[in-house]
Formats: sequence, structure tokens, C-alpha cells
Amino acid sequence: MVFSTSLNMMIVTLLILFEIAYVSSTASYTHCTCYEYQAFCKNRLSTWDGAKLLCKSLGGWLATIDTESTFQQIIQTINDAGMNTTACHKSGFWIGLYDPTPTGTGHTGDSLVWVHDMCESYQKWASNQPDDATGKNPLGQNCVQLWFRNNGDMDDYYCFKKKGYICQIPRSCTCTINSVTSS
Repeated sequence: MVFSTSLNMMIVTLLILFEIAYVSSTASYTHCTCYEYQAFCKNRLSTWDGAKLLCKSLGGWLATIDTESTFQQIIQTINDAGMNTTACHKSGFWIGLYDPTPTGTGHTGDSLVWVHDMCESYQKWASNQPDDATGKNPLGQNCVQLWFRNNGDMDDYYCFKKKGYICQIPRSCTCTINSVTSS
């Protein structure tokens, strides 16, 4: 598959179902939320801030990754769709992990936060990352990409660079909850 700038609308979709159930002795409530992950090739607007706005325009946010399973499904979907080319993503896809207080004096994975509060601790860093390099910006590398030069592992990078990006969009869905009985 050959990519060009006209393919900036190529989308890969991955649906993941999350089930949340609340059960009490007098009432039962079930709420299910599905998240659709859409991957886009880089375009003229896809800096980290631009990608964040593009995802918001779709009703979502830059992707949050909560588990290894979600991480692997996103990577596999991108690979299967043939989007793993530098023409598509410029070596990475923006996700919703970032440094909210950039200083250029260094950060650790613990000082980075997700744009959406559903994730708190999942991170899968490439070797020697995050490094908060300041070579192209004195405030450092404050946004995170899935780095496809390194198997899709996470890498902090300069927010002003144009990359592919992954949006996460809530969708209504049908869910099945196993019956819960109380004694």
C-alpha cells in the first residue's frame, strides 16, 4: 500500500468494550461504554495540539491506553492496515499522554498525564525513554507518540512536529453482563 498526503483521512478503527456494573441489594444498574480508536495519517494540522483538536472535533480525545491488551490491539490494527510507514505517520502516532508543566529540566513517566482520566498508570516506554531532549525546543519533548521506529513503544517527542495520531471516541454499544445474584 502506498501513502501520500492525500491519505490523511485513512482511518483504522478498533472497538473496545468496557462494561461497568453497579449492583446493590435493592437495585441493579448496568452501563456499558465502547471506545472506537481511529488512527489517522499525518496531515498539515497534526501537531500534538492540532491532533488533540481534530480528535475533539470527532467527539473524542487523543487515545488513552489503559492496558497492554489495548496497546497491542492498536499496534496490530495499524500494522494490519499498512499504516506503519513513515509516509503515513513520520515515525510515530500521537497519543494523549503529555507533560502538563514543561520546563525543559527533565521529566519522568510519573510526571506525564493522560488527556482523559480513565487511565492513570499504563505506560510502555522505548529504551532510554522518556528523555525530554531539548535540542529542538528549550522546553523539551512534552508530548508522547507511539514510536514506530521502536515497535510502537512510547517516546516523548516535540509537540510541534507533525505525526500520525490516534483518536479515542466514545460510542454507544450493546453489552452483556453475566447475571449477578445476591444472597
